[in-house]
Amino acid sequence: MNTSISIVYNMGGKAFWQNPNIWVGDAQGKPITPVSGQPAYLWCKPQNTGDVTAQDVSVSFWVLIPSSKLYYKDIPATSTGFAPAIEVGGSLAIRGDIPWIPDASTGTHKCIACVVSCLNCPPPELIPGEPIPRDSPQVGQRNTSIQTASYSYKKSRHAAMGTEGVQAEDQITRPFSVKTDQPATLQLVRVPLQLHRIDLEVADVPNTLPDAPGDKEFYLRDMRSGKKLGLKTEIEAHREYDFEVVVIPRTIVPGTGAMYQVSQIENDVLVGGVSHVIKHQ
Repeated sequence: MNTSISIVYNMGGKAFWQNPNIWVGDAQGKPITPVSGQPAYLWCKPQNTGDVTAQDVSVSFWVLIPSSKLYYKDIPATSTGFAPAIEVGGSLAIRGDIPWIPDASTGTHKCIACVVSCLNCPPPELIPGEPIPRDSPQVGQRNTSIQTASYSYKKSRHAAMGTEGVQAEDQITRPFSVKTDQPATLQLVRVPLQLHRIDLEVADVPNTLPDAPGDKEFYLRDMRSGKKLGLKTEIEAHREYDFEVVVIPRTIVPGTGAMYQVSQIENDVLVGGVSHVIKHQ
C-alpha cells in the first residue's frame, strides 16, 4: 500500500511558481487580490495520489520574497492548516489557520511556499537556510502581487480593469515591486488567457473570455525614473525596484481580455514571476 499526497499542479505547461492549487483567498476560499494591511487567507488544495486514505493531513505556508533560492531561513510558518483525512484520489481545499496580513514594505512581489504532509507521508527535509526542494510533489509555490490601498481609480470611457485596479484612457498600467538576493532579468510577454485559471478568478474574469486583439505596444517602465525599459530589463541584487507594466491597446473590444506576464530569470533559470490580467468592458 502506498500513502502519498501531492500539490503538483494539474494544468499542462504551467510554471512551478503558478501552482493553481495554492492561492490567496477570503475566509471561504474565493481567490482575491491581497491588499496591503488587509487580512487574507492562504489556501492549498492537496490531492491524495496514493492507494490508501491519507490521514492527519497537514499544510504549512510561508510568504517569502521570490528568488531562485527561496530560503526559509529561520522563520516559522506564516500559518498551518489541517484535515482529518483525504480519500484515495480525492482532494480538499485547506485554509491556513492564521490570517495573513500582506506587507508591501519589502516589495509587492511575494512567493507563497506550501508544504503538505500526512500521517504516513512525512514532509521533505526542510533545513533552515537551504533552498526549498521545489521538485518535491509535496512542495508548491504560488507567486502573487500585493495591491496597495492608496491606488486611485481614473475613470475612462473604455474601462480596462485588472488585478491591480488601475485605469487610464490612453494606456493601462499595472504596478509591481521586486527585490532579489542575486542579479536577475525581468522579461515581459503577453500570454493566452485560458492557461491561467486562478489568475482569471482573482480578476473576476471568466475562463471563456476571448483574448483581446493585438496591442499597439506594451512594455516595462521604471516608476521612479519614468524610463521606458522595453520588454526586458536587468535588476541588481539586494535592491528594491518599482516597475509597472504599460499596455497601449490597438483597440478596445468589450467582452475580451488580455494577460501580461513578467518572468524573473536568474542564471538562465526561470525562478518566478507575476501575472497581470486586463478585462475590456
